[in-house]
Amino acid sequence: SGTPTVLLTTTVFTITASNSGGSTSGTFTLTVIDVAPSGLTYSPATQIATKGVTVINAVPTISGGAVVSYSITPALPAGVSLNTTTGVISGTPTVLLTTTIFTITASNTGGSTSGTFTLTVNDVAPSGLSYASSPVIATKGVTVINAVPTISGGEVVSYSITPALPAGVSLNTTTGVISGTPTVLLTTTVFTITASNSGGSTSGTFTLTVIDPFNQIQSPQTLCFPAFVSDIKIDVPQNVAIGWWTDPIGGVQLTNTTPLESGKVYYIEINSETVNSGIRYPVEVHAAPPIINTIISNDEVSFVNNDGKIKVETEPIENCSFIWKLPDGYSYEGVNFEFPVEQYLDSGKCVVSLTVINNYGCTKTLKKDIWVLPVKIPNTFTPNNDGINDIFMKGYMLEIYNRNGIKIHEGMGWDGTHKGHTVPNGTYFYALKLGDKNHLKIKTGYITVSKQ
Repeated sequence: SGTPTVLLTTTVFTITASNSGGSTSGTFTLTVIDVAPSGLTYSPATQIATKGVTVINAVPTISGGAVVSYSITPALPAGVSLNTTTGVISGTPTVLLTTTIFTITASNTGGSTSGTFTLTVNDVAPSGLSYASSPVIATKGVTVINAVPTISGGEVVSYSITPALPAGVSLNTTTGVISGTPTVLLTTTVFTITASNSGGSTSGTFTLTVIDPFNQIQSPQTLCFPAFVSDIKIDVPQNVAIGWWTDPIGGVQLTNTTPLESGKVYYIEINSETVNSGIRYPVEVHAAPPIINTIISNDEVSFVNNDGKIKVETEPIENCSFIWKLPDGYSYEGVNFEFPVEQYLDSGKCVVSLTVINNYGCTKTLKKDIWVLPVKIPNTFTPNNDGINDIFMKGYMLEIYNRNGIKIHEGMGWDGTHKGHTVPNGTYFYALKLGDKNHLKIKTGYITVSKQ
């Protein structure tokens, strides 16, 4: 009798009964098994994991006798395993798995019990979707679009786009590539592309404009003449063939160096690998109004006044701008140009250029010789033989007149005498000859004689 406290595999016991007359034997067979396990559960019972990221550690809770072993069905995904002794499910999954219910069985000599563990393995969500080629300005029937996405995160299962792409262009829902040649016009549109997988989704944008090649050609056009075919302003893709013709049908094909005639219409034909339209678009050209002859007011000989500045000026022209340039590169924009000679020029001849630009971009450049003579003319001199300021304009040819207009001197400089006698104090008038025989200028003025 009694209650066994240990397990016992099936055992045959022999019992012998004895007395004075002898003995006899019999057998008793006993097996002691454990209490069957029961109430198997897992914490957590359900887990949504991310491939290559989530560390799973599901621990069982169980009642009854000690479990001898655990088993599971179906097999766990790669990276995850069941400890058959402790029943713990652990690891980081390396493959994707749709939601799956696993059955775990805990067994001992007394029997078994089962519980469940539910697992889903999603991918890493995609991120950072972008299109390097965006924005794209395509030409209807010409441009071949091939926009390839750049993306991070897990492998994308599918791509979608909104709004719909224009006819001729499509999205590859597997690769995310946007490709094709548009066959309709499209104002600038921002498309949203969404990349998705089991872990989530991310979005990026692609901007597309589809233009008509002929709408990019301005007509009529005003050009600076003389002008050539290459001067006609066009804005069409480089991967198209452009032909210029004299007539809408047939006619003579022109080259880039063909001179244009003002008031005439020329025809452009655009073709590409995908389009051979044969359609010609008219472009009328006109000569821009000529820039009228511009006059620089100063003559070819200039000189430095007492303020040390040279001034050149021109006549204003409507819708034109003026740019002056000195030999040292200094430039100035305006109708009149005044500059300090000592800062920019040396004595002698320099060339001042004037460029006139009209509102069509046509230019005309004029050049003017400016003779710079470093002359400073005093307004008083003292011919008193003290060695200071005794000679007026020494080294320069001049004529001197008195207040009655009578010439009293002609020669190089003036010592304040007339016929060997010093003239009285007072105001006299001079005519100063500047330059050389080819560039001569007469400068007139007055001088006060003060012998003190």
